[in-house]
Amino acid sequence: MLNYETVCALVGEGMLGQSALNAENELPSILSQLGHFPDDSICLELGTLRGISTAVLASCFKRVITIDTQYHSHRLSNWLKLNVEKKIEPYIVVDYAEEEILIGRLDFDIAFIDTIHDEENTRKAFEMVKKCGLVLFHDAHFEGVKKFVESIGASISDSGIYAVWREERNGDT
Repeated sequence: MLNYETVCALVGEGMLGQSALNAENELPSILSQLGHFPDDSICLELGTLRGISTAVLASCFKRVITIDTQYHSHRLSNWLKLNVEKKIEPYIVVDYAEEEILIGRLDFDIAFIDTIHDEENTRKAFEMVKKCGLVLFHDAHFEGVKKFVESIGASISDSGIYAVWREERNGDT
């Protein structure tokens, strides 16, 4: 699994910016804590920016489908440097309606939400992806995101940066 040190060595620390990957390697740690995923697992990511967290996800899953409303020129370069470009399927959408149609056609095992950091947009994103039963949120320390993840009973990480929601099945969460 890609970690902070490897990513910094290959793309430079400056490329991380506000990436979900931090020096504490919290994203790789949380992904490990979620348990073993089958080799054919697919992750859906909403919100891509420079593609660093996308690369980390691609190092854990067979494929990552990533959706955003904007294209950032650094993405492909970063994915090539990190040798994960063949595992990433990027989409650019114009609005929520297009995103919702696309997501409705997709099958995926886990979703990673890192979109606009307010309650309304987090709720919209969650409603589109919750069908997979496992959702990881980034930036749960932002007021709107925190309010939403608390309202659905998601577990918030010790740092407050991440939250995990699992669909209840047979009384388990």
